[in-house]
Amino acid sequence: MKKRLLTLILCVCLVFSAACTAEDSSRKNDDDDNRKSEETEVTEEETEATEEETEDVSETTGNALGFDEIELEEQTIVDKDGIVITVISFENDEFYGPIINVQIENNTEQNQVMSVYGMKVNGIAIDGSLYCEVSTGKKANAEIYLDGADLEVSGISTIKDLEIVFEGYDSDSYDTLFMSDAVTFSTNADESFVQTVDDSGTVVYDENGIRVVMKETIEIDEFGDPYFVLFVENDTDAEIYVSMDDVSVNGVMLDPFFASIVPAGTVDFEDAWFSVSDLEDNDISEIEEIEFSLYAYDWDTMDDVFTTDMITLTVQG
Repeated sequence: MKKRLLTLILCVCLVFSAACTAEDSSRKNDDDDNRKSEETEVTEEETEATEEETEDVSETTGNALGFDEIELEEQTIVDKDGIVITVISFENDEFYGPIINVQIENNTEQNQVMSVYGMKVNGIAIDGSLYCEVSTGKKANAEIYLDGADLEVSGISTIKDLEIVFEGYDSDSYDTLFMSDAVTFSTNADESFVQTVDDSGTVVYDENGIRVVMKETIEIDEFGDPYFVLFVENDTDAEIYVSMDDVSVNGVMLDPFFASIVPAGTVDFEDAWFSVSDLEDNDISEIEEIEFSLYAYDWDTMDDVFTTDMITLTVQG
């Protein structure tokens, strides 16, 4: 699974409809780029799979509600520095998937574009999409789109606890004008519900409060593109950006689609996927081996955090 379905949908909607009701409206998604890395080899056989007691959460318990059954009470979740954000409702749209409907009020002296800086669902980092231009002194109705692929890869089938950080910025300069605190609120899911976190797999990095686990299985998504999943646990005080470098499939250099931004004290499931057309162009009909390195840097300071040696995922036939 991957994020591009939501991205493509929102881009189409930019052309044909308005995302939020104000003097100006639209939607957007952000992408991130690459930096650099080194070498060490790890195969599935050489690295022990960790299916131990490393889960911080126990098995799912309580009332596991499907997305169609989820409800949110109307409530004000942000009232800071002239920005007021009110949750109106939750819906599971047949086309877009899970949506949080909000109203944004701009009582500042500057026009602002409001976006989601970061989001967690049940304690797991999830991509949330919001783009809404709100003129000074105006209100706007908008939607926060929860990435369905992220929810699926993370094993989230019930939405209970949400945490969001909102950012407002200038549409011309992109300077940050507003940053909310992390606001938390809950749905009608049973209070006893506990989210399971599956951190099993091959540990490819575990130092200084950061752990990366590779899922050894190659999956095929709805577009026919192969992918595998990396689980990133960040127990540091810094928000980190993790990406891949020097990637090859069956000895052929290819560029995967992968980037993970993990807030402090958070876990994230991210899929690394390859375009099936890229594989076909390089006469790769079956993936036998993937080699790559990982690197990470501090999202705020841009300081390097770690770089791994080469990692090898050998696909067992």
